Amino acid sequence: MSVVGFDIGNYKSSVGVARAGGIEIVANEYSDRITPTYVSFSNNERHQGHSAKQQEITNHKNTLSCFKRLIGRKLNDPQVQNEKTYQPLQITQSQNGDDKLLYNVDYLGETKQFTCDQIMATFMTKLKSIAEMNLNSKVVDCVITVPSFYTDAERRAILDASQIAGLNCLKLMNDTTAVALTYGLYHSSLPDLNEKPHIAVFVDMGYTQIQASAVAFNKGKLRMLATTFDNNLGGRDFDRVLMDHFQAEFKQKYKVDAYSNVRARLRLRAECEKLKKLMSSNASPIPLNIECFMNDIDVSGKMKREEFEKLSESLLARVKKTLSELLQEAKLKPEEIDLVEIVGGSTRIPAVKQIVSEVFAKEPSTTLNADEACARGATIMCAILSPTFKVKEFKIEECQLFPITLNWKGAETDDNELEVFPHLEKIPLSKLLTIYKREPFEIEARYRYPNNIPYNDPRIGKFLIGNITPNAQGENSEVKLKARITKNGIFEISSPQIIETIEVNVPQQAPQQAPQQEKVDEQESKQSQVNGNGVAHDQSANETVDSSSAANADETTMHDEQSNGADGAKPDNSQTPNPQQVNVKKKKTKAIDLPLTAKVPQLSKNEINYYIEQELSMIQQDKKEKERSEAKNSVEEYIYEIREKLSNEYERFILEENKNAFLRSLDDTESWLYSDDAANQEKNVYVDRLNNLKNFGEPLKKRYKESLERPQAFEELGRSLQQIKKALTQYSQNDEKYNHLDKSDIDKVVKHAEEKQKWFEEKSNLVSKMKPSEDPVVLASQIRAEKESLDRSCWSILNKPKPKVEPPPKANPEQPQPQAQPQQQQQQPPQKGAPSPQAPNDKPADRMEVD
Repeated sequence: MSVVGFDIGNYKSSVGVARAGGIEIVANEYSDRITPTYVSFSNNERHQGHSAKQQEITNHKNTLSCFKRLIGRKLNDPQVQNEKTYQPLQITQSQNGDDKLLYNVDYLGETKQFTCDQIMATFMTKLKSIAEMNLNSKVVDCVITVPSFYTDAERRAILDASQIAGLNCLKLMNDTTAVALTYGLYHSSLPDLNEKPHIAVFVDMGYTQIQASAVAFNKGKLRMLATTFDNNLGGRDFDRVLMDHFQAEFKQKYKVDAYSNVRARLRLRAECEKLKKLMSSNASPIPLNIECFMNDIDVSGKMKREEFEKLSESLLARVKKTLSELLQEAKLKPEEIDLVEIVGGSTRIPAVKQIVSEVFAKEPSTTLNADEACARGATIMCAILSPTFKVKEFKIEECQLFPITLNWKGAETDDNELEVFPHLEKIPLSKLLTIYKREPFEIEARYRYPNNIPYNDPRIGKFLIGNITPNAQGENSEVKLKARITKNGIFEISSPQIIETIEVNVPQQAPQQAPQQEKVDEQESKQSQVNGNGVAHDQSANETVDSSSAANADETTMHDEQSNGADGAKPDNSQTPNPQQVNVKKKKTKAIDLPLTAKVPQLSKNEINYYIEQELSMIQQDKKEKERSEAKNSVEEYIYEIREKLSNEYERFILEENKNAFLRSLDDTESWLYSDDAANQEKNVYVDRLNNLKNFGEPLKKRYKESLERPQAFEELGRSLQQIKKALTQYSQNDEKYNHLDKSDIDKVVKHAEEKQKWFEEKSNLVSKMKPSEDPVVLASQIRAEKESLDRSCWSILNKPKPKVEPPPKANPEQPQPQAQPQQQQQQPPQKGAPSPQAPNDKPADRMEVD
């Protein structure tokens, strides 16, 4: 199982993977760990990342960026219209009734329309290929970061795009939460759970937006206290300040309007972005020069950091406002904050750092990598969710930024409304709702304060619950359902059930009747209290709604309001009833699942399958175009390579008339290659052209190569023949090294050596008479094969080892003699100090002792 985290920004993205060595941000094919968030289309293929950004000026009509800001939105959205002021977009609205936003691009020779989901999926495919290239395995599971202020529709669109790209998104993780996880997991000095938490603030300012979060840390846990944001304030807005300044200056100084030409505007934006980065590290005036800007006019200007900050006062005031609101939302004072960490490319602006320091009364920390912190946090989250990696336990509690309310039809003249998820409530969370209805009804979920969300439609979705009828008494039926916010921050309604309460007769002992009845009455009283808590009454239908908070988890088990029998006893009909037992009526509940139809802004399964087929088709087209382009480049490379060598090292290996004919063929192929006819030919056409050239060129290259390798091969074969002859001479002189060999084996060696010597002399004579322009009569590979055959057949005999001769065994005087020879044992002298052996008749034997 792959462990991958994707940080998809509006301007640049990064990919993190988990390996045995830890978390690593991997590089793309350009050896860069940052990939531009760009997608470009041409006549034959798509481009993503660096190759797409390179076409931003030359192919601006078909090059897309910042599509993450438009995903899940419609054409009349103010943010969509605002985006048109930053980049040239050709966008329309779907005519199918779904009002989807469509990009119009030129692709495969015609105008194609793609949704934002498809464009995002195209870029995800690129990030997926980068991860697979580094892991050498298929990537499916991942975690993707999104802005903390993303609404339900935008989060659903990101999940749809991941499915189109063939990814299984385990979790959508907020940017600031990912940064906080990167900080908290590796922080070794966090307080215990029962101690005062460590408070940290994270400021993330990127290309188009700023987010700030206050987080409380304890060992193994982080809790999001509050989050504030400005979704239209980022690095590009500071670039726009510089653009406006220089556009006005150039208009007055050079009489050219940079905004009247798309290419000039894009070039000015790129230069202003470079100028902004240089001013972040240099306080002296920085020049700006653009050659042939418009109408072949060169323009120039300069900017100083103090002047730039003065021009950006309104933007800096918005930064300060966003950070100050965080203190109010989290109810914190600057002295209660232990750390302020800044990430994101735009936090490198000195004025932004100064504002962070002023608001929180402490210098910002830069211990985390500003460009990679989000990707690392997403990868850590994926490792936590993956069963293949063991990560220390770390609990994450996020918060709901926007309050959510439920609306449903009540009486004829009024509606009922209930806030189920208030502002900053911790998530994921499930809540159990009880509604009394006698007919199918529809619940609408929406954000409570439309002006506070960065989206033009506060509606989340509608949920139709069917098959509801009055109960047996003809009254409203009790309907229970679960409202939840998932780990992805998406609102759902699930598990609708109708609860039927029936009365059953339970046999009881007579003395126990009164206590049991009291218990039943007590339970009925509790039930009525629960149903009466937070009740909204309907005069006509007597409908009641109850909201009860469940545990902080994605799922909450539903329990019956009444127990299914007090003691579990069942009547036995086969026996005569006991006169001391009586039947007591008790309530029993039964849950029946109800059908639920959700109307939410999300692609259907059929639509996703259709887009998946389109994506796979475009992937195959990209692969086909890549192979075609490589075949075309191979023809071009071959022409340049062999033409240069024809006048140098290959010259003496080809006849003059053949050389001239070959040069003409090369020139003709080159002219055809750059003509319109060859621009979009199939791969096999280029392959055939290359093969035609190789029919002339390869024999030439072969003759040249053989002229270099053949002398060395002959030398090696001759050296091997000399060594074998030397060994045979030693054998004839009875050298002990070879005197163990049989005469028949030596005859085989002599025969092989003579055959190879004859072949060597014959081929050497032919080669000496051969002209360089002629094909070789013998190849270097053949000469090496003859040498190997000679060595294998001869040296296997000459190197045969001598047979081993076993020496005769020597007697060991210390070795004891066998017991089967007693007389020999008696003749051995006794050891010093040992008792003398006695004869069987106890007569001492003759002996001599030597002191």
